Amino acid sequence: MHAFNDLKIEKSGDSLKITILICVALAIGLYLIATTVVIAKDGVGYIEDAKDLAATGSLGSRVYGPGYPYMISAWYRVLGFVVMPDSLVGWTTAAQSVTLLCKIAAIIPLYFVGKLVVGAGKSFWAVLILLILPAPAKYGSDVLREWPYILFLGLGLLLLMLGSRRQNIWAFAGAGICAGVGQMIRPEAVLLMLVVGGWAVAVFAGLNQGTGKGKTALMALAALAGFAIPSIFYVKVGGDLVAPQLRGLFAVCQMNRNLSHVSGHLQWVCAQTQTGVLESSWEVLEVIGQTVNYVFVVPLLLGAAKSFRRGKDLLRDEWFFIWCLMGIYFGMLVLLHVTHGYVSSRHCLPMIAFAVFFVPVGGIDIAKWLHSKLNFASVRMYALFLLAAAIAVCLPRLFRPINFDKQQFLQAAEWLDENCPEDALIGVLDARLGFYSSRQWEVFVRDVPSDADYVAIEAKDYDRMENPSARRVKTFSGDAEKEGVYVYKLRAEEGG
Repeated sequence: MHAFNDLKIEKSGDSLKITILICVALAIGLYLIATTVVIAKDGVGYIEDAKDLAATGSLGSRVYGPGYPYMISAWYRVLGFVVMPDSLVGWTTAAQSVTLLCKIAAIIPLYFVGKLVVGAGKSFWAVLILLILPAPAKYGSDVLREWPYILFLGLGLLLLMLGSRRQNIWAFAGAGICAGVGQMIRPEAVLLMLVVGGWAVAVFAGLNQGTGKGKTALMALAALAGFAIPSIFYVKVGGDLVAPQLRGLFAVCQMNRNLSHVSGHLQWVCAQTQTGVLESSWEVLEVIGQTVNYVFVVPLLLGAAKSFRRGKDLLRDEWFFIWCLMGIYFGMLVLLHVTHGYVSSRHCLPMIAFAVFFVPVGGIDIAKWLHSKLNFASVRMYALFLLAAAIAVCLPRLFRPINFDKQQFLQAAEWLDENCPEDALIGVLDARLGFYSSRQWEVFVRDVPSDADYVAIEAKDYDRMENPSARRVKTFSGDAEKEGVYVYKLRAEEGG
């Protein structure tokens, strides 16, 4: 495709940089997989969905998007030649390794997106920084769908940039397919189509004159057609084309109209939106700062400000796509916090994956300032020193095992295996307490399952254990008071 000519791939430059980045990601990823204590809480659901796929070919009562469980199930079949079938280790290894493979694959489109925006050198350092950030690194070795989603988001954004440069309809169609496949992993991938819409509006409004209006319409329609291809399958398996966060946004957009047609919950959402946007925006920025690590916040802000000062560059297609995607994503994160009262670094990661390109830009400016004030070394040496110092700050958290504070989960699961009858049912609040045992288990939210024989809960959930027939039989202490695990045996009612 002629659109890829604009990448100007250099074998001695780009290939070497990408190889170094892949080696770094692989080394960190394998270490984190090998030292994982327990997987993420959501990961249990993904693996259970993948097991259903392997056993029945369907997802059953699926809650999550089908894309990630399909990946796990397919990769498990490949690893079936190595690991024991239907083993706990086999499923967790397959799930974690498929996440790592997606992270490694995502390096390539992310690097080239950065090359188009800030140049090859700065893009290399930006992606390297992203790889050594503790939270993104751990998500890339856990049973989580963020990096598989970023793979298709990054590839779709790269195709949009190349397609707009060459006015290539096929590149936009490919971007639409990436958005459609990506939404099978996370529904928020539909945001890529909103970016296409924003670009088309900018062209028709005369803000971006690089593409004719007729060609723009055709390219936007090609993206929509590409998006529809995987979406047909997605809807067929019961997928939701509109993410819950976006459904809330559509309701909020109606808040200045007649609220009598909106449900009571959404009326509350609208009221909260009017009063809590600023507070939620600050919370989102704080989480972003924690995820990026505060040592990189200043160069990130300087780099972003520098791109804003170049007013006309913001209307360049590459910068427009980046800023449009981040702007929409930030709005969705604010809405998530307003409506649900929380936002995590996992939610922010797709936005951070592109915002990180500002860090080397701002870092170079800081190095130039230091060089002008303290002329002891070159700008390059100052920049490398700053980077090395920032990486040193990240290393302790980076090499901390995944969920290192959940060792008591494994101890509780082992005790349940050794002390519970094989036909015992264990009620759990955190699915991992049942997942790592070989007994039947059921997650409960409020009331303990009526047929449960044992209950395993974290110490922090002690006040939710109100069953009068429960007797605590084992305690597994954690590093903190509320990090322990309590195991209860439920006594049969007298005369029952």
